Amino acid sequence: MEWTSDDLKSLEKRGVDLKNAEWQVQHLKAGFEPANLVAPCTPKNGIVQLSDERAESLADFFEFTAPELQLMKFVPASGAASRMFKHLFGTMNGENSALSKEFFEQISAMPFVDELRSIMESKGLSLETELKSENWKKIAELILGEDGLGYGNCPKGLVLFHKYSKDVRTAFEEHLMEGLAYANGEGDRAKIHFTVPASAEGQIQDFLAERAAVEFPDYEFDLSYSIQHPATDTLAMGEDGQLFRENGGELVFRPGGHGALIHNLNDLEAEIVFVKNIDNVVPESKAETGCFWKEVLGGFLLEIKGVRDETLLELEEGMLPIGPQLEWLLDLLNYQKKQTMGKEELHAFLNRPIRVCGMVKNEGEPGGGPFWVKNAEGQIQAQIVESAQVDFSNSTQSELVKQSTHFNPVDLVCCLVDHHGVKFDLLKFVDQNTGFTTSKSSNGKNIKALELPGLWNGAMAQWITVFVEVPLETFNPVKTVNDLLRPMHQVN
Repeated sequence: MEWTSDDLKSLEKRGVDLKNAEWQVQHLKAGFEPANLVAPCTPKNGIVQLSDERAESLADFFEFTAPELQLMKFVPASGAASRMFKHLFGTMNGENSALSKEFFEQISAMPFVDELRSIMESKGLSLETELKSENWKKIAELILGEDGLGYGNCPKGLVLFHKYSKDVRTAFEEHLMEGLAYANGEGDRAKIHFTVPASAEGQIQDFLAERAAVEFPDYEFDLSYSIQHPATDTLAMGEDGQLFRENGGELVFRPGGHGALIHNLNDLEAEIVFVKNIDNVVPESKAETGCFWKEVLGGFLLEIKGVRDETLLELEEGMLPIGPQLEWLLDLLNYQKKQTMGKEELHAFLNRPIRVCGMVKNEGEPGGGPFWVKNAEGQIQAQIVESAQVDFSNSTQSELVKQSTHFNPVDLVCCLVDHHGVKFDLLKFVDQNTGFTTSKSSNGKNIKALELPGLWNGAMAQWITVFVEVPLETFNPVKTVNDLLRPMHQVN
C-alpha cells in the first residue's frame, strides 16, 4: 500500500499507527476468516442453569461481598437514537409503514407525548388535530427535528423512556437507578461509567449531575465518562477496491464498532465491572428481577475468581493443586488438557480476565449467541458469535446456528484484575482475527466498512468465559421507539 504524505498526516492526527492502518487495508481487501463453529452452547453443554435456591445463594454472596469490592457499571451509550426512529424518518419522506401506523395510533402511550404536545401548542398546533387529519409527516418532523424534540440526532440515552405519575425518565436515569442496586461497592457509592458521543459529552454530564441530585438526593454517585477514541476509527474501501476518499482525496474514517470500547474498558479503575447496553432498561417498579440476576451473575463470578485466585497462588508456591473446587472450575471451563495438566500450562490457562455472561432463550431476536468455537490454534472455546461472523453458505455452519437455543442480551459481569489484584492489560486478550466487514453507504456511494472485533466477541475472546441462563424478562431492549409500547416499558 502506497500512502501519500497527506494520508500519513491524517493517520497521525487520529493516532492511528501505520502498522494498524496496513492491517486494516489487508482485511478490507481479504476479509476475515469466518468463525469455526463446533456446536451451539446449550444447557448442560456450555450454558449453566441455576436452581432458585442456588441463584438466591449466589445473590446473597454477592451482596455480602460487595462492600469490599471496587465495583463499576459500564454502559456503552455513544449511539444516536436515529435508528430507533427509522420508520418516522420514512414518514417524513412520505413512506408510511405498519410500524408508523402503530406508533401514531398509540402515541398517547409514548413517554414523551406531553413534551411533544407542549412544543406543538407553542407553535399554534394541536396534536389531536394533526392526528385526526392524519398529518403524520408534521408530527414526525416535530419529534425528529431540532425545532421540536430533536430526537433525530439525539443520544439514545437522552430520549424519554418511561413515564411515571409525576416524572418522566430517560434511559440514562434508569441506569442511575440500577447502579444503586448492584454497583454500590467500596465507599458506598454507585460507580457508573458511560461511553458517550464527543459532541454531547458536556450536555450529558450536566444532565446526569442535575438528575442524580434531584431524583436520588440521599445517595452518592461516582459518574465518569469517556468517548470512543479517534485512533479506533477504521478505514473504508470503495467499490473500485481502493481506499474510500472524499473532499479531494482525503481518507474517510468510520467508527470501528463497539469493539473499540475495549480501550475504554481497559482504562477503568475497577475490579468488577457490569456491562449493559443503554437501551436495555425498564421502569423502577419492574427492575427487581433484572437487578437480582445481576447479583446472581456477580456472585457466580466471585466464586470462579475465588477458585482461580487460590489455584494460581498455590501454583506460584510450587504446588500442583487438586481438589473438588478446581475440578469444578476446570469442568466448567471445558479444560481439555485436565488429565495431563502441567503447572505452567494451568497457570497460563487461569491467569486471564473473567466474564460471566447472562444468556436468554432465543425467541427470534437478531444478534449474537453462545457457541463452542475452534480457534486458529485448534482450541475449542466458549464464545459469543455475531451472525456477521458466520459463513451461512456453509451448510454445516448454518445448521449449527439453527440448532442454537440461546441469545446474547449483553448482560455481562467482568473481573479485570488478577489474583494479586493487579489490573490486566485487556488489549492483550483480543483476537484480532475476529473482526468483520460490512456494506455501508456514504453520500450515496456503496462502501465496505471494517468492524473491529466486538467488545463481547473478539475483544474478549481470550477471557475465561462462562455462560449462565437468565430469565427472558431481564432482556427488554428498545431497538425501535415502538418497543416503548411493550408492557415491560409501561409503568402502570
